[in-house]
Amino acid sequence: MTAHAHDLRTPLPDFDAGLNSSTAWKKHLSISDAPQPPSPVSEEKPLFARAVRDVLGNEDNRELGLKAGETIEILNPRIGDEWALAKKPDGDMGLIPHGCYVTIHDFTGTSPSPTSPTFPPSGSIDGPIRMQSTGESIITSSLYTLRQSVLGGKSLNRFSHFVVTGAEEWIINGYDPPVATSRSHERFRTDVTVDETDEEVGRHYVEANMSWREKTPAFNVLVHSPEKHSSVTGAYTLYSVTSIFPPSSPEMEPTRITVHRRFSHFNFLHTALSRSLPGIVLPPLPAKQYAGRFQGEFVEARRGDLEKWLQRIVRHPVVRYTEVVVFFLGCESDLEWKRLLPTYLSTLPAGPAFYASVFHPDFNLDVEDCSATIGRFEHHVRVFDERIGTLRGVMGGFREARNGFLGVVSEGPKHDHEHETEEKEKEKYLNDEGVWCWRDGCEDCLHTTKAVQKMAECMQGVANLHEDSAKRTTLAIHDMVKDMSHPSMMYGPLIDTHKQALARYRDSESIEARAEDLTRVATEYLDEEIALYEQVLARLRAARAGFEQKDAAGRGVSPVLPTPVPQPTAHVYDPAPVRPVSTAVNMLIDGIGASGDKTGLKFWS
Repeated sequence: MTAHAHDLRTPLPDFDAGLNSSTAWKKHLSISDAPQPPSPVSEEKPLFARAVRDVLGNEDNRELGLKAGETIEILNPRIGDEWALAKKPDGDMGLIPHGCYVTIHDFTGTSPSPTSPTFPPSGSIDGPIRMQSTGESIITSSLYTLRQSVLGGKSLNRFSHFVVTGAEEWIINGYDPPVATSRSHERFRTDVTVDETDEEVGRHYVEANMSWREKTPAFNVLVHSPEKHSSVTGAYTLYSVTSIFPPSSPEMEPTRITVHRRFSHFNFLHTALSRSLPGIVLPPLPAKQYAGRFQGEFVEARRGDLEKWLQRIVRHPVVRYTEVVVFFLGCESDLEWKRLLPTYLSTLPAGPAFYASVFHPDFNLDVEDCSATIGRFEHHVRVFDERIGTLRGVMGGFREARNGFLGVVSEGPKHDHEHETEEKEKEKYLNDEGVWCWRDGCEDCLHTTKAVQKMAECMQGVANLHEDSAKRTTLAIHDMVKDMSHPSMMYGPLIDTHKQALARYRDSESIEARAEDLTRVATEYLDEEIALYEQVLARLRAARAGFEQKDAAGRGVSPVLPTPVPQPTAHVYDPAPVRPVSTAVNMLIDGIGASGDKTGLKFWS
């Protein structure tokens, strides 16, 4: 289940099997369900060039570093006004400025010499160039938004989750692991390791209580410090992702690893997990945003959504030790990230390989218990979905009530002319000392007025507490409840997979019984036929042996007389009309003295 076993240049398939964002993976799934913009790679004859000066590329902006005299291939000569997309012979791609290279045809006048490095056609091995970019076209974003709004994120795939995830193929054909191929030594800086062999890491075990076995201890993940960055391909937001691992002893400090990721990297992680873990329900990734995505409120909301999504990912006992999660959380080098990312992008869906890697060797599953467990879980998910919807409505109403209370206490006049009118009205019921009374010097009204003002200030403080609670505690709980909403949609495909697998198991019992009956009938028939043909073979061999024994002993002492061959019964012949009795008697009289065979023929003719 290692992604390194695939070649870095394995092209991504073009067919989308219609995988939902939270389910997994299926063959021919691109990195995004949204239509991809046209590839900038030209299908014409490759354009080669040679660098005329050294270029120190900025890796953060995807710029390609060059040395004077180095041969490159120009994939797209115009990226913006001052840049071009180029590729080195070793496969590295990036942006280079205009003026740092000249095409080979400009100073040779002929095609590249045989000694020059030759490049295969740009579209032959690499397929479309899939560079991480946030500058999607308006058409692409519109189609993606339309699909999410109209279809609700669902797929039009006519095949069930049981088929597309490889569960059916695993039940019917099993799984033959591919032959292990040697690969070069690859490593990247990380402290996140699993102290097991690659084969053991790829195995997932189920405990006796129908839960996944935890191989690695739980840890926490924080997404913080969003920063806006700009490049020639557009602006994007970069988030800091910090993994906090608990210490082995209380005296030690927790281990922290911080990497920097953008939203497209989270999208890559979700897609890679969907491909490698088709039998596990993954939380949906926060939706994309194209308008106002750099506003402070949206960036903070996006940061919180990504943090909660990533925390749910690492809480799963199987997902958190997968290779792609370790790569996402632990790869601190940008060079290693860019070098290894195509390997994970080109990884095909696991299919039946995932189900072949799930083991429960310590116990056997009872079909009735499995059926009851599926029914209880489906009922739980359905009831949970209904109760969560009700709870969300209550929490939303509670927050609105708190905000309404704050508005009642703190809301004042909205316009200047209303303020002037209110001042005139105050003059009618307030004295010169500002006391709520019609006469001056009233101590009782002064005390009452002060008490009312103090009560108003107290209510204002209570309203502020309600506002703070609505913004912090209640909103956080509301968002948490929102993340858990609609579990029936998330777990529906998984429940369907288990139901169909259980139905296949029950059908297999009746099919096995019918197969046993068919085997018994066929065996008895073949045994009878074998016995018959053995008798025929014995007689044929005896007849043939008579031709080989030429001595007198083999011929015997009895005279050579023909053995009469018995005639078949009458029903063997074709039916014919029976002659009258008188005609038959006359034929018998006329045939006296003739051979019996001739008479018999006349009688039946």
